[in-house]
Amino acid sequence: LSHPAGLALDLTVTGEVTVTTGSAINVNGAGYGSANGTGKGANGCAGAGGAGHGGTGGNGTDAAGGVAYGSLTGPVTLGSGGGATTCNVTAGGAGGGAVKLTVGGTLQVDGVIRANGNNGTTVYTNYGGGGSGGSLWLTAATLTGAGSITANGGNSAGAPGGGGGGGRIAIYACSMLLPSANITASGGTGARG
Repeated sequence: LSHPAGLALDLTVTGEVTVTTGSAINVNGAGYGSANGTGKGANGCAGAGGAGHGGTGGNGTDAAGGVAYGSLTGPVTLGSGGGATTCNVTAGGAGGGAVKLTVGGTLQVDGVIRANGNNGTTVYTNYGGGGSGGSLWLTAATLTGAGSITANGGNSAGAPGGGGGGGRIAIYACSMLLPSANITASGGTGARG
């Protein structure tokens, strides 16, 4: 299950939802494209900036990372695109998409729910910045399972570029049985990821 780039997914289910092993709600890279969005990474020559969202994007060697934005408690914003390079044109990674999922009963996640930013691209020694993670807003009576929920930033294509900032995850559940270690919104790697 996904959504087209630049849009968002908003689902309400009165009963139960199970994301089975091997299945996914996957909106990786479905946010803003290269060098676009509120937290876009700055363009550079050798190393572009990573995009920001839940945190700031990492600086590239010659371009700044993007700013943080969006809501901590009700995240619905798309991730931003990493900066591109202008010497040998490379693209920054696209930002993660946005999912709002409201479940009246149990949400069982044995597969994955993810809104990660994409990695930047490289040409010769020029490195695009990573896209920032998107938004996941999950509400359920019970959240359980052994799968993962991620809104991680994308990596730079190489050390000179900046890593994308992590996205935003808000979870509201009366009973939380999914291990907290399975939930991440980490920044990507890069020059200063």
